[in-house]
Amino acid sequence: MTKNKFLSKRLACLLTSALISTPILFHTNAYAADVTVTSSGDTITAADADNYNFTGEGTIAVTNSTVDFIVSGTITTSADIQGEITVNDSGVGAAPNITTFSGTIGTSTKSLNAITIGTTLTAGSAIFNQNVFADTITIFGGDHASETSKGNFKNNVTAGNIVLDNGTGVTSLEFSGTGDQEILGIITTAATNQGTLINSNTGGTVFIQNAVGVTGARLAAITLNLDSTTLFNQPLFANIGTINGNLILTSSGSAGTGNWAFGGSSSLILGRDHATNSTALNITGNLGVTDGAKIYPSLSLLDGNTQKIIASGTVPTNAAVDATLQDNALFTYASTDVVAKTYVITATARTASAVATELGVSANVATAYIEAHKSAAAAAAANINDTAMNAFENVTSLYDKGGIALTETGDTNFAKQLAPQTDVITGSTVAAKAVTSGVQNVISTRLASLRSGDAYSTGVVTGSHMGVNSGFVQAFGSQVEQKNKGNEFGYDADTAGFAIGFDTKVPGGAVIGISYAHSDADVEGKGTGRAKNDIKTNSVSLYADYATKDGYVEGSITYGKSDNKGSRIINTAEIDPATYKSNYDSEQYSFRLFGGIPQSLGGGAFFTPFAGATISQIKADAYTETSTTTDDALRLRVAQDTVDSQVGTIGIKYHQAIKDGKTTFTPEVKLALNNEFGDRNITTTNTYQGGGASFKNSTAIERTSATAGVGLNISSDNFSFNIGYEADVREKYLGHSAQAKITAKF
Repeated sequence: MTKNKFLSKRLACLLTSALISTPILFHTNAYAADVTVTSSGDTITAADADNYNFTGEGTIAVTNSTVDFIVSGTITTSADIQGEITVNDSGVGAAPNITTFSGTIGTSTKSLNAITIGTTLTAGSAIFNQNVFADTITIFGGDHASETSKGNFKNNVTAGNIVLDNGTGVTSLEFSGTGDQEILGIITTAATNQGTLINSNTGGTVFIQNAVGVTGARLAAITLNLDSTTLFNQPLFANIGTINGNLILTSSGSAGTGNWAFGGSSSLILGRDHATNSTALNITGNLGVTDGAKIYPSLSLLDGNTQKIIASGTVPTNAAVDATLQDNALFTYASTDVVAKTYVITATARTASAVATELGVSANVATAYIEAHKSAAAAAAANINDTAMNAFENVTSLYDKGGIALTETGDTNFAKQLAPQTDVITGSTVAAKAVTSGVQNVISTRLASLRSGDAYSTGVVTGSHMGVNSGFVQAFGSQVEQKNKGNEFGYDADTAGFAIGFDTKVPGGAVIGISYAHSDADVEGKGTGRAKNDIKTNSVSLYADYATKDGYVEGSITYGKSDNKGSRIINTAEIDPATYKSNYDSEQYSFRLFGGIPQSLGGGAFFTPFAGATISQIKADAYTETSTTTDDALRLRVAQDTVDSQVGTIGIKYHQAIKDGKTTFTPEVKLALNNEFGDRNITTTNTYQGGGASFKNSTAIERTSATAGVGLNISSDNFSFNIGYEADVREKYLGHSAQAKITAKF
């Protein structure tokens, strides 16, 4: 078939279809020239496929005169910015019927050149159910006052420009999807006071990313229906505003020349780009505010900062505007009508104690929350990173980026996660002390095993002779649980390690020795930040003991160095989860001195009162967290104060030596009371990396604890085996430690 014969056949098909009012069946889906579809049928269907593709600068023109019309399938183009769709009614002065496009129009990489609804003479009306990609979308209102042209979009729209041109009629642009919709493209008018923007989407947020109108060419009106949410990312210029849903203005400078009315279920939410003393909304007509309306001031406002709402016509009382202002956990707001019809909204920062009460968190978390907000605001203002500010907007105003309310615990959970994780900071300090204590207990047990006589739980048979030199290998471990106390989260800490040592007896009966120990500790916080720290410690100790039949004195000096690898997360506040990591060194110095006087009870049983002191110092390097989010304003630099500890201990021990030939079995029981005389708090100085001031967090150190232990020693002349268990009890704290030792003498 030649080209001319093909076109002749196509034209005959069009004419026949118009006469008999039946659907048009195309035998190809490639349009290289203009194709006009005129039909009173209700579906366009291709014979070979339900999809249509432009291969040149063609046009699909739908002219509908009697009933609503449906275009099924997708419409695509072989090249970017190619092809046009036109929709208009054939009757001059008549209200148009609706043409519905069921499929996607264009693609993200190849958009149509234009979509035109209506003409300068006739109106048109179209519904687009799927995503639309077109360089220009124009809605003409025709040439008659009764003609109303509408473009109704139920999904995302990507365009260069969306133009509303009333002509003599009326135009409207409506968004009526059931989920979030993103609208890309400058929405403008042919002249001022033309076109109405309507949001009837009640299932998600309509994100309008580009400018809507300009000062000299405002839209005639915007209408935001009940339960709708509309976010304007650029200033909005519309003469009349009927606001019954949520209106989010991320930038200052929106204006109108007509009347604006906020209904009783409406919200005006002001975003981060409202600079201090800026005008959020300037209306030269009347401003109406119905009871129940809410205004959420911008979170960019810090203490004492202001923003304004101006109206020139009839306005509500200042008290009515003041009643709409929604305080949050960080700020309270008040309106002052300092100049006639100008409402100045002032932010007043809450104190840390007030924030703690509002959020139901500790003073530490509240202080961190205040400073984290300052850091987020500074980073956003400097265009470094706005992720943190997004999070504060999401939770503090109780709406997320989709405009849907979060639970009222959203800001509380966010605050707990962004704060320095005192559960693991405290747990790491306690674990460091526990590691040193474990090594010292190993040494103490070792020294006890070298004492001769039934008065000591040595297991060494009286009269047997220890070699001049001896060595030992001993495993040890501990398990600690600190339960939550009030608003402070607890932690779990598990430690496992081993110690090896060599010692010798010197003239005069004293024993001196040296040991090395290695341990791994895992600390896991019980807070929502899921903080962890993996601590690897290497330590060396010098120790000595002197014992007579009347008593003993033992001492040790220990130095340990630890490698710390920490982490925490933020996975709330409707932002992408972020993981924060730290890597730093810490050191421990400790001196321990104990002594006891055994008292015979007969039958190989002894009661030994003992007392001692342990003096320790823990130093940790300052560190700056890394984050999976680039330039994250919620990263922390943490510098922990040196912790000085002086623990005094008094206690009693009972043991009984039971001999069986050359082997001695010695069970023992120990009870002790410990008191911390050193630092009362673990304190860190913290700084968020987006900006803001440094702040301190402190966690109290429990002063008093009790220790209970049991053990068994089995020994002969050249061999001994010892196992022991201790429990450390404090308020909502329980620590378990165990050790096992094999000793060979040579």
